[in-house]
Amino acid sequence: MRLRQLQSAFCASEGAATDEVRGFGSQAWRTFALWRKQQFVEPLPASQRIASRGSVLNPEQEAAVTDAMAEMDRFAPSLVQGITGSGKTEVYFAAVARVLAAGHQALLLVPEINLTPQLEQRIAGALPDVSLAVLHSGLSSAARLSRWLAAARGDAQLVVGTRLAVYTPLPRLGLIVVDEEHDISFRQQDGVRYHARDVAI
Repeated sequence: MRLRQLQSAFCASEGAATDEVRGFGSQAWRTFALWRKQQFVEPLPASQRIASRGSVLNPEQEAAVTDAMAEMDRFAPSLVQGITGSGKTEVYFAAVARVLAAGHQALLLVPEINLTPQLEQRIAGALPDVSLAVLHSGLSSAARLSRWLAAARGDAQLVVGTRLAVYTPLPRLGLIVVDEEHDISFRQQDGVRYHARDVAI
């Protein structure tokens, strides 16, 4: 019965997650290992795993992502508007996933440091295979340098940070998302003054 479930998992869909296969029991797992050895099945490349992880979008969300992706080969700002809970986060997660799947890097700017832990958790759930670097002023100098270098080398696929992260060098940059772009926290008020949204644009 478990082997039949294993067969169905591969035949009735685009594939099966390893956690799902493990759930079918030890015999199914051994069969799966044999299939991999004989190259009857093979793991998806990381870019395809990223692209397949996104949430199911409604037509309006899909249209927003499609419009943004149509401009990916050239500079073009896009504005996604919607009330709280309307699914804007899902839109930019889907856009980020597609950009990363195409081999680019992405930058996600948030207005406040205290938003980064929750966002990290959401990214880990939606895009678990993504190499993430979080940058903000609350980090030690050593941690900031390490993550900055990871981004500059192209090792970090996605950079999440507050306004200072807009200056992170990203050699394969394909998308910048400014979440809550109207928030005044994106303005640096003292020292060298700048607006992170305007720098991004």
